[in-house]
Amino acid sequence: MGGDSTINRIAEFAVDLKTTGRTHNRVIVLEVFGRYAGHTAFRGGVAADADAVLIPEVPVDFEILYQHAKKTLMRRILGSDVYAGPMW
Repeated sequence: MGGDSTINRIAEFAVDLKTTGRTHNRVIVLEVFGRYAGHTAFRGGVAADADAVLIPEVPVDFEILYQHAKKTLMRRILGSDVYAGPMW
């Protein structure tokens, strides 16, 4: 597969998973494998409008990532017009 088709496939999978995650109020983690660089993961994540993209070239502060994921999930849950019982 070429680079463009790989990025498009990543974006398609991420969009499908994002829909499922939002429907069920879940956080979805999608791991994709590149050879030596995270540019395909980055470009696929941007194309899919991912909430966060982690690549090996950039160190991650997991506390910041956790706070971002928590804030994003809670905003979606509280902004939802569907109530299906207790949040946790």
